[in-house]
Amino acid sequence: MTLLLFIGSALAQDCDGKALEKELAATSPAATAQGFVTLAECDPARARKAAARTFEKVLSGEDGNAAAVAAIEVGAGDVARSWIDGLQSDEKSRTIKVLGQACGESDAVAEFLVETQEAVGQDFWSERWYRGLAECRKPGIQSLLTAEIDDPSDDRNRFMGVLEVYARNLGKDALPRLGALARELEDPHETSLVINAFADAAGVGSLEGQDPEAAAAAIATLLEIAPELPPAGVEFARVTLQSLGAPAESDALAGVRYEGLRFEDGQLHYAVVAVETWTCKKGTTLTVHTGEVIDGGQRWPDQLEGPVTEATAAAWDFGPGKKCTAEGDTEFFLPRAPAGDAAAMEDFYVQTLEDLARRDPDKVNQVSHDPLTLP
Repeated sequence: MTLLLFIGSALAQDCDGKALEKELAATSPAATAQGFVTLAECDPARARKAAARTFEKVLSGEDGNAAAVAAIEVGAGDVARSWIDGLQSDEKSRTIKVLGQACGESDAVAEFLVETQEAVGQDFWSERWYRGLAECRKPGIQSLLTAEIDDPSDDRNRFMGVLEVYARNLGKDALPRLGALARELEDPHETSLVINAFADAAGVGSLEGQDPEAAAAAIATLLEIAPELPPAGVEFARVTLQSLGAPAESDALAGVRYEGLRFEDGQLHYAVVAVETWTCKKGTTLTVHTGEVIDGGQRWPDQLEGPVTEATAAAWDFGPGKKCTAEGDTEFFLPRAPAGDAAAMEDFYVQTLEDLARRDPDKVNQVSHDPLTLP
């Protein structure tokens, strides 16, 4: 029994459906939608019979959308579909959104949407009837979304739009398919959208809030597939793990991203240049410190500055000469990626020194340091 049929049976003793139907036939277009909703609540069977002629006068807008939902509830979904089909594009979009919101609470609306896909075919997707279905977790709707993901059209924008709704709707159950897609896709932009959908599956940013169980599964799946992702995919996974509340796991992906650049010791090595600028008796002096830091792959290159500053402050001798005064802070130059080999490290030193030479200092002192292992 639909919601309105239940209400109608409960109200049957307190309302006069025949009188309401007569009043509805005579009312103005502006009041027709509200009148139909009232009749549907009172006498669903009578409303179903009156739907076709009534919707010839129903105007678009909030009341009209409510009337469309009522028509679906009383079994006049074909009438509602015809009315929706005649709306302007922006009006239709708003009505579809209302149906999506009603779908989660109404089996009749869910069944109507499934039937609509069967009735209109590809227009269901191109007109974005699916866009409000993220919270409609009815079996028929989930099957509809799954079928589209498993056998998508060539319209990739449409596919990615459905994918977000699919992930939010199925939650944890969407993760195996998302994991497979992330491995299969070759386009970096599409890969990024699939990886972002892991957060959608966990409910990140939803009104319901994040689902702890789905979030844990999403984190585990991302870590599992990360070694099979292209470099850009691992970087996207880093951001998604942060949104899932997994900062340590996000940081650890640095080791996966730069796996191919590990030295023979299994560690990541970074070239480091620190530059002190001093105003001395005979002009400007640059003291250039060169060295390397070693990291196990638990931090990304853009996270190195703090740990490197702390480690070198304890191990390297910074400070002015006897006839110099400090001017400005010590600058650190760090690469965007691990060196990979000794030649790449040397290239970084040479390029940095060439850049510093353009400052035209009066004197340059160079100091080399032993490697430092970051904690």
